[in-house]
Amino acid sequence: MALPASPRRFDHGSRYGADGIYYPAEEERTVPLSEQALRLIAYLYHALRYVFEAREDVHVGADQFLYWEPGNIEKKIAPDGFVIQGVPHEPPRAVIRIWEEAVPDLVIEISSEGSRGDDRGKKLEIYQNVLRVPEYLIYDEDRDELLFFRLEGGVYRRQQPAADGRYHSAGLGVAFSRDTEILLRIYGLDGAPVPEATEWVALYREMHTQLEAERERAEREWLRAEEERRNAETARRNAESERRRADQLALEVERLQAELERLRRQNPPEEA
Repeated sequence: MALPASPRRFDHGSRYGADGIYYPAEEERTVPLSEQALRLIAYLYHALRYVFEAREDVHVGADQFLYWEPGNIEKKIAPDGFVIQGVPHEPPRAVIRIWEEAVPDLVIEISSEGSRGDDRGKKLEIYQNVLRVPEYLIYDEDRDELLFFRLEGGVYRRQQPAADGRYHSAGLGVAFSRDTEILLRIYGLDGAPVPEATEWVALYREMHTQLEAERERAEREWLRAEEERRNAETARRNAESERRRADQLALEVERLQAELERLRRQNPPEEA
C-alpha cells in the first residue's frame, strides 16, 4: 500500500509523527461489530464530547490507535472509546501517539463473545501494565454486564456501583450505569443522564411541539388582544362622537336660551 505524502510540517494527530514516521490509522477488523455495538460506540463518543464540550483541554476519541513506543508501529491498541485530559480538544486526530499527547484517563471497550477474551486479558494487561490508564470500563453486550476497573497500587481493582447504582469516574466526574433503553448510560458532570441520538430526536420533537403550541397560544392571545384593542378603539371613537354631539347640543341649548332672552327683551310682557 502506498503511503500518503509526508506533510511539510508536523500536524498534530496526523498519521505522520514529529519523527517523520508514518503511523497507520487503519486496521483489518477481525471481530465484526454488531449494530448495537456500533450504536453504543457512537453514543459513547458523542455523549462524552457533549459532556466535555466546554473543556478545551479534554480530547475524546473512539476506535483510534494509541501508539505508545516511538518508532514502533506494532505497539498500538485501539479502544472503543477514551478520554484524555490535559491536551487540546481540537483538532481531530487520526491516531494518538502517547508521547506527543498523554495517557488516557479512561478507556472503554464494548465487549462481545468474540472480543471478551482480549478485553479481559491482553487489552486489560496493556491498559494496566503498559499504558497505566487510571480507569477501564467494559460493557459486555452479550452478557449485559458492566465492569469498571480503577488502577490502585498498580493493579486494576474491580469497582462496585455506588448507592445510586452508578459507577463514578474519580478523574473525570462522569458516571456510567446499565440502562434498559440503550444498555449503557452516561451521566454528565451535573449528574443528569446524557440522551442518545434517538432520544435527542424525541426531545427535539417534543420541544418543537411545545414551541408550536406556545406559538399558537401566543398568536391567539395576540388576536384576542388585537380584537380588544379594536373594540376599545371603536368604543373610544363612539365616546368621542357622543361627546361632540353633547357639546353641540349644549351649544344649541345655549344659543336657544340666548335667542329666547333676546326675544323677551324685545317683547317685554304687558303689565296687568
